[in-house]
Amino acid sequence: MLKRLLDLSSFCKVNERLNDKLKLTEEGWRELQEVVESLAPVHTLTTKLQESALTSGQTLGHWQLTMLSLEQISPPLAANANGTHEITYDSTSVGLLAAT
Repeated sequence: MLKRLLDLSSFCKVNERLNDKLKLTEEGWRELQEVVESLAPVHTLTTKLQESALTSGQTLGHWQLTMLSLEQISPPLAANANGTHEITYDSTSVGLLAAT
């Protein structure tokens, strides 16, 4: 949704006079771009986890690659993700559980 808003930024800028809800400062647009870029690895992970035949090892591998990507983009974001979730395997299912 945020990426789509960025795609529509030129429309919002042209029509902001007609509707105040469309108005965002240049700093706001830059911050929005940074958020979208920071969340790109998470979006990729979400797409990969929706594949139908993932093994638990593939799931863990995708998770680890995402965490590495987050560390390169924004260390505090990755630290927050690592600090709030412990990844464990559920012995009764193939999936990963994120336990807080």
